[in-house]
Amino acid sequence: MDGPKKQLIGWLLEDSPRLKVVSVVGMGGMGKTTLVKKVYDDVEVKNHFRCHAWITVSQSFDLRELLKDLIRRLFNEANKPVPQELEPMDINNLKAEIKVFLQQRRYVLVLDDVWQIHAWDSFKYAFPDNNSGSRILLTTRIVGVASTSCVEFPDHIYTMKPLSQEESRTLFCRKTFQGNCCPPYLEEVSRRILEKCKGLPLAVVAISGVLATKDTSTSHEWELFHHSLGAQSEGHDKLESMKKILSLSYYDLPFYLKICFLYLGLFPEDYKIERKRVIRLWIEEGFVEVRVGRTMEEVAEVYLNELINRSLVQVAEIDGVGRIRECRIHDHFREVITSKLREQNIAAMVSKESTTWPEKVRRLSIQ
Repeated sequence: MDGPKKQLIGWLLEDSPRLKVVSVVGMGGMGKTTLVKKVYDDVEVKNHFRCHAWITVSQSFDLRELLKDLIRRLFNEANKPVPQELEPMDINNLKAEIKVFLQQRRYVLVLDDVWQIHAWDSFKYAFPDNNSGSRILLTTRIVGVASTSCVEFPDHIYTMKPLSQEESRTLFCRKTFQGNCCPPYLEEVSRRILEKCKGLPLAVVAISGVLATKDTSTSHEWELFHHSLGAQSEGHDKLESMKKILSLSYYDLPFYLKICFLYLGLFPEDYKIERKRVIRLWIEEGFVEVRVGRTMEEVAEVYLNELINRSLVQVAEIDGVGRIRECRIHDHFREVITSKLREQNIAAMVSKESTTWPEKVRRLSIQ
């Protein structure tokens, strides 16, 4: 990521007082958020801007809640008390509050996972062009969103490219063999498996999580895994190929982890799931088995760590002693989960956009 990171930082720090938008565009699983996080956390970027904030927009966003969240983040970073009258404010007043706060400051804001042009239009009037060199970083899967947000600076759109064969191999070895070299007798099957990933980082990480649990003393289990991917024709759609790979990660789970993993689909998209909460829910649902010498909470934590080690669950936040505080599910894994929840009648989800409610269901998630 060194090259793309350097380019994005260059765009953010270039000597121009106008407010500029930098967009990173690419299909899901290409590493947009990972790249932008590296840029956002860079020391040079942190020191250059006075205000920093990151909000995840996602497909079904609540503008009012996101604006309130942005206000809290800005005021907390500046060690200022959050306005008491925040809750009853309407959208226009919230935007005005943000605009006043940012007016005299050089700021960098990240809008992660923007799906619609109207989402960008809803936010942009809250961000003042105060001629202080402020920047907005935006990630999206939709080319139209990237071009609309960067209409005045069309050369500030970075399109994510698939990993090269060598980059895929490097990532694969880092995740599967903890950075060690691939054994010679696994070289050929590894190459064939990586070809299925089409240079998609998420797919490489997903299969690495599966293969890291396989026997590496022979190629037998690896060959079986490769055959289970199925024959794929040239030019096969990358997204469908990745979904097949992601589904394999699910099928490879031991039985006791499958239901725990699927249960995470009851939480909304991009939701930060608190570790303590999900552990207690798993226990209450009866998913956690009794193990001698361990409490139920300890066993459930082992389950969660195993899902993280298999790259099925992402760590969102760590506490002061290095323990997981919050985790999340990647959008594409969530698609796999929700389809399985429906197929197996484990749970149903309804939202404010839902037109019908299920008649019979074991679990209901109202989002």
